[in-house]
Amino acid sequence: MTDGMPGDTTLKLAFDLHQQGDFSAALAIYRALLQSYPDNAQVLGLLGSACRMTGEPEEAVECLRKAVAVAPLRIDLKAEYGIALAEAGEHEQALTLLEDLLPALSAQGQDAAVVYAALGDACLGLDRLYE
Repeated sequence: MTDGMPGDTTLKLAFDLHQQGDFSAALAIYRALLQSYPDNAQVLGLLGSACRMTGEPEEAVECLRKAVAVAPLRIDLKAEYGIALAEAGEHEQALTLLEDLLPALSAQGQDAAVVYAALGDACLGLDRLYE
C-alpha cells in the first residue's frame, strides 16, 4: 500500500463523474482508489463528499474525519466534515467545528454559504433557534 497520489487519469475520471452528479459511479472509483491509497486526503475527502450526496452519512463522516486527520490544514476538508457531521445529526461537534472554521473561510475570501446553512441545521438540531 502507498499513501502517495493516485493516478491523475483515474482520479480525474472519478471527479468528472462526481461533478456530473453520477455519484454511484464516482463512489466505486473512489473506493477502489482508497484500497491503494488509504491515507490520501484527496481521495478520502472526495469519497466522503460523494457519500454525503448518496445519503450515506456515517461513511461520509468517517471518511472526512480521516481526511482531516491526514491533512489538518485543509479548510475545504474541515468544512465538508462539519457539514457531514450536521447532516449525520452530530450537531454539537458540527457547531463547534464550523464556528471555528468561519474566520478562516472569511480570511481566505471563500464562500461560506453552505457552512452557514450547516451551522443553522446544527443549531436547529440542538434547539438553539436564536444563535
